Amino acid sequence: MPSIELKNISLIFRGDIILKDISLNLLPHSITSLFGSSGSGKTSLLRIASTLLSPNHGEVVCQDEYIREKTRKEILSMRSKIFGFFFPEPIFLEELTVRENILISFILSKQTIPQQYYEQLLKTFEITQLESFVVSRLSSGQRERVNFIRAIIHSPQILILDEPWANLDDRMKKILFDYIYTLRDRMTILIATHDSELKKYSDSSYSLYDSTLHSLEDSRAQDPK
Repeated sequence: MPSIELKNISLIFRGDIILKDISLNLLPHSITSLFGSSGSGKTSLLRIASTLLSPNHGEVVCQDEYIREKTRKEILSMRSKIFGFFFPEPIFLEELTVRENILISFILSKQTIPQQYYEQLLKTFEITQLESFVVSRLSSGQRERVNFIRAIIHSPQILILDEPWANLDDRMKKILFDYIYTLRDRMTILIATHDSELKKYSDSSYSLYDSTLHSLEDSRAQDPK
């Protein structure tokens, strides 16, 4: 059973066709990469897959449940429990610390903080020394790393990433690539990118152009190491 199934998705905005009759299955424990130029509709497709945007036509099925049959409250609950998101220009509480921004959902809900996992993520992405900094002091690359940690700290089942390395140097980008590959064993991952390097990490790859989706059939997942 696919974790996410998009059935004949179309999206029209101000009379322009953004997406046309797109179908896509995101299988459990897989990485799906989505390539396309700026303005091709990649972000819109990711937002539809993550229940943040409703299509004009078609169906979104999440873990065998039709999203259109859910109430707004049910969708919000599903989203918070199942999904992790990384989109450009994230919303941070700028005057709170890195720690507070990453762990805010745990703090507000009084859930147990996964301290060991949290510390491991800080170390992996070289954020440990910045933990007590307010987010407004961070560089764009540091903010990107904090945003990624925030997306995965609650161990989502489905991870949606939109250009998560746009502001990272080559060394840190390789660290992120390798870490995403390890998440494949426990998450369904959809990534939109311009970076062709991702293809070798992916189980399936697609190109989005002319508002339609095209399979890159020779994609094969392989251990990047």
